[in-house]
Amino acid sequence: MHRAVPHQADIAIEIEADSLEDLFRESLIALIELSRGDAPSSVDNGVQEAVVIESEGFDDEERLVGLLGELLFATQTLGWGAREVTSVEFHPDGRVSAKLNCVPAGGGEKLHREIKAVTYQDLKITFLDKWRVKIVFDV
Repeated sequence: MHRAVPHQADIAIEIEADSLEDLFRESLIALIELSRGDAPSSVDNGVQEAVVIESEGFDDEERLVGLLGELLFATQTLGWGAREVTSVEFHPDGRVSAKLNCVPAGGGEKLHREIKAVTYQDLKITFLDKWRVKIVFDV
């Protein structure tokens, strides 16, 4: 015998911005806030380093998922404590990069919530009067 059991395994966020760069920046900020929660960092000692992450892809959706995935890797695997997204830049060759201020790796950063993956579920970047996207994270 088996039965389906309700299980909350996803978190969805909606982002709205005036520019595509701001849409990507706000998406990164949302992921940082979801991972860290409201708790102050246990390792903030004033020492931060600039870290650049980048992604490329066939379209903006693929570039966004890739960039968010790079942020997940930097924070959850390498241990960087992301604090601030200082810039997002689109390059002529199709890459997108983001500069982050981070607490260095190995500082004992504690995450409020583990985000397992960024999904393509319902992912569509649109523009009417503003840029919009809904992003679903697997938790």
